[in-house]
Amino acid sequence: MSTILNSVPSAPRVVATNEKVTGPPAAELLRRSGLTFKNQNEITVLDNATAGGVLVAEIFQLVRQASTNVVISRVVAGDVDDMMLGYIRRRKDDSLGDESTWGSVEIMKVDQQVCYTSPHAS
Repeated sequence: MSTILNSVPSAPRVVATNEKVTGPPAAELLRRSGLTFKNQNEITVLDNATAGGVLVAEIFQLVRQASTNVVISRVVAGDVDDMMLGYIRRRKDDSLGDESTWGSVEIMKVDQQVCYTSPHAS
C-alpha cells in the first residue's frame, strides 16, 4: 500500500512566503524610483501580475507616509491566476474595515497586456 504525499504548498502559504521574499525589494524599488506625491492630487495604479498584492500594499504605505492629500482614485490589480485573484480578493475583504484604501481596488483577470486610454490623454 502506498501513500500519496502532496508536496505542493497551499495558496496562502505560497503567497505569504512570496510577500516575505518580494515585499522588501518591492518597497525598496518604489523608494528608489523617486515616486513622489508632491504635485499630485490623485493617482491611478495598474498592478499587472499582482499575485498577492504586495506592490499595491507598498504603494498604499508610501501614500500614508507621504502625509499629503493624495487620493488613490483607482487601482486595478490584475493577474492570470485564479488562485492569486482569490487571495487578493480575501485580502481586500479583510482590509475594508480598517480605513485602508483597499476599497479603491478593482480585481480583474488579465491574460494579456491591458491597454487603457486615459480620458485626459490628448
